Amino acid sequence: MNRIALCIGNDSYSHLPPLSCAVQDATAMADKLRKLGFDTQLILNQTRADLLNNVFNFTAKIDDSDAAVIYLSLIHISEPTRPE
Repeated sequence: MNRIALCIGNDSYSHLPPLSCAVQDATAMADKLRKLGFDTQLILNQTRADLLNNVFNFTAKIDDSDAAVIYLSLIHISEPTRPE
């Protein structure tokens, strides 16, 4: 069975201080998927252009696989709610 996975973690953003959880989470997920028999690619702290290129290359392999997983561990920031 041909199973592939792409795990992405980004703790580095040009407009934020360094983060600490996304890379750790993506690495842990990649390890689990490898143990389950997935051919796993781990992408960490990539630029936007490099990230898109890696995702594009991965999606080109999906048709030839029996299963494919894309795991994203990124940051979400929301602004506090303002009273109306």
